[in-house]
Order: sequence, then structure tokens, then C-alpha cells
Amino acid sequence: MTTKPTRTQRTILAFLDAHYATARQRAEWGAEQLLKVGAPSLGISPQQAERQGRIDVARAELLQRFLDETIRPHLGADGLLGANADRQLRLLAWGYSDQSGYDDAWQPGPP
Repeated sequence: MTTKPTRTQRTILAFLDAHYATARQRAEWGAEQLLKVGAPSLGISPQQAERQGRIDVARAELLQRFLDETIRPHLGADGLLGANADRQLRLLAWGYSDQSGYDDAWQPGPP
């Protein structure tokens, strides 16, 4: 089944993709800094720092994967499936309502 997101949904997707890419870059940078600088000064072993870095990057990737695997494929679908995908997309974007580029028209509205 091929579905096509609306213009608004494509705009929200681009907004979220940009935020998730930035979050991943920050997590990767933070993990690198922890390993290089923070771990020795904080008394954290290199193994602990590396593990924490992997966890931080995985957290950053989590929402992107959720979007890509469970929402994006169903945007534009008919019926409840498409309506649920749209609502989930808007709920994810709502988490960034204080960020530049967010449009209040994207709010999910009442359940």
C-alpha cells in the first residue's frame, strides 16, 4: 500500500527530521567529549563513558526510528490508520512547540 502525506504532514516531517538529526549530532558530540574530557576529570572509566555515549546516541535515534518505522509509512492512509499516524506525527512535533519553525496549526487537538 502506497500512501502520500499531505503538504502539512511533509512540512512537519521535515521539521522533525531536522530536529532529530541535530539531536543525534549533539549526542555523538557529547559522547566524544565525555570520553575525551569528561571521563578522566569525573573519575569515569573509559568503558563507562563509551557505554554512556552509546546510550545517549541510541536515545537520540529512538524518536527518528519511531517516526520512520511506525508513522511515516501510514501518513495519508485512509481511515483510522491514517488518522492515528497524523495524530502521532502532531504529538511528536508538539514536543518542539517552543522551537523556531514550529507552527501552532500543527497542534494535535483534543483526543
